[in-house]
Amino acid sequence: MAGISFPAVPNLVTVDNYSNRLNMLIQTRVVYPHNFSNTKNEFKLLYSETIHSFLYGCPDAALSLAVRCLEQGLKHYLNENNIKEIHYKDKNNNKRIIKLSYARLFDLIQCDENPVKDKEILQYLKSLRNYTHEDKLVEDFHALEAIRHVTDVLNELFSFKTLTITVETCRLCGQKHSIDIDSKDYFIGNRIMLKCPNSSEYFNNIGEFIVDI
Repeated sequence: MAGISFPAVPNLVTVDNYSNRLNMLIQTRVVYPHNFSNTKNEFKLLYSETIHSFLYGCPDAALSLAVRCLEQGLKHYLNENNIKEIHYKDKNNNKRIIKLSYARLFDLIQCDENPVKDKEILQYLKSLRNYTHEDKLVEDFHALEAIRHVTDVLNELFSFKTLTITVETCRLCGQKHSIDIDSKDYFIGNRIMLKCPNSSEYFNNIGEFIVDI
């Protein structure tokens, strides 16, 4: 009886492949969308699945999930600003009105109420929908670019300037500390050294905080 042959898997997960993708993510400095992810538990899980799909070598899934994050983020933002209908022009330049709950990503991107200001990012986001209609596999680079741009938009809509990390008992002075981390340093995979404000600058490291998902 003939055996079963399995096709080669180019994105097979190995330690090296995972590390390479993690390094790509770190070098791209994708700032974790803290406020978006903490708006709803479903958003946190959705974004986490997006990043894990990329890291584990599933760029097609990562791009699709990133697009879904974008759509949910835009809908939630507009709904929170009491926008229940959106207005846009169809391909024949006719004015259209659609309920927000029925809107697709393309409708949200091209509508008059779209809060994203950067026109270049808008053009790129429009192109994302084309991937879902093509038979070509998505490469890691394109998935990462999608994640980067979508995350930039999410951080624009659900912005934050700093996050506070609490150290309950400092190993150097024994006190409780609240340490602020700037949003630009809150990128996925970053290792941030926490310092005791009451100790010498040469011996004040009290631990490491890793920006995780």
